[in-house]
Amino acid sequence: MRDDLNKMRSLIDQFAADKGRLPQSLDELASEGYMREVPVDPFTGQKDWAITTGEDPTSNEGQSGMTDVHSSSAEVSTEGTAYSEW
Repeated sequence: MRDDLNKMRSLIDQFAADKGRLPQSLDELASEGYMREVPVDPFTGQKDWAITTGEDPTSNEGQSGMTDVHSSSAEVSTEGTAYSEW
């Protein structure tokens, strides 16, 4: 799970470096070829990732985009942290 999140975060960064802007969604990362398809969140069994958006630091026009991704699960890990906080 953490590896999947780290990979998706890396793809957000790679997209921004290549395109000069943040992606708008995980679907855009897939449609632009950065991943084959949006993966299923293993804790919810759905492609329902929680997306964080924010101001795009590469934009001169104050645009925003996807800055982070988390599980949308309300479950808690054996470490005591919510999966949504990973």
